[in-house]
Amino acid sequence: MAVETSPIAVRTWLKRSLVVTLVIANVVVIAALYWVWQIRETVDESIPTIPAEELTALVGDQKKDDEPLVILLVGSDTREGLTDDIEGEFGDFPGERADVIMMLRFDRENGVMQLVSLPRDLKVPKSDGTGFEKINATYARGANAIVEAVGDLSGIGIDHYIEIDFVSFVSIVDALGGVELYFPLPARDLKSGLSVGVGNQKLNGAQALAFARSRSYQQLIFAILNQVSKPDNLLGMQGLIAELGSDLTTDSALDFDLLVDLAWT
Repeated sequence: MAVETSPIAVRTWLKRSLVVTLVIANVVVIAALYWVWQIRETVDESIPTIPAEELTALVGDQKKDDEPLVILLVGSDTREGLTDDIEGEFGDFPGERADVIMMLRFDRENGVMQLVSLPRDLKVPKSDGTGFEKINATYARGANAIVEAVGDLSGIGIDHYIEIDFVSFVSIVDALGGVELYFPLPARDLKSGLSVGVGNQKLNGAQALAFARSRSYQQLIFAILNQVSKPDNLLGMQGLIAELGSDLTTDSALDFDLLVDLAWT
């Protein structure tokens, strides 16, 4: 026998369903906002920054909001903190130089990212006007010196600065669970220690560092960004950032929102 439902009962049920749906939606939104806030706090607390007064060559505060940003990425070749087996692959050299120098142009409006690598042995005028030096040697005088050298060489103002060293690079890749790359042929490099087979390969931190030192920086950076945006890493993003934060050094004006945009572009 069919059961008749009055219009009042139907309206009551619809109201209750709508209220429950709105409550659930609000809880989800609040939880998501809290998650983002926690990640933001983790970023602010964990990433070392260089004070603005020590990076006077940056021009970020002179840019309009809709203008593309230019970020200088520098990889230091310091061996400090490397394990004996990894250090054995790359050699033990005193001091610190810029092993990787890259300019990243990021158009936030259109979500377009472009990378340009600068040869580390490129000759640039010395700051005292007494001759020339390799551009990677300017790093020994501090971050501001290499920002200034790259800006003068390219004629492009640098907005932000990100720095990483060998140990940090290995830690980041290992914290991500490795990084996946495709090799159409087996890859061997006696100088860097790279040795991988053909096909899809998941590289650990030491292998990724060897791959980077074989001068395939751009491919590796995009592979790392792709790994960061995978669901498994998104769910554990707060812990991941806390672990990775101390592995990066940035200028003090580089904010959380920009880091997120870079990771998901």
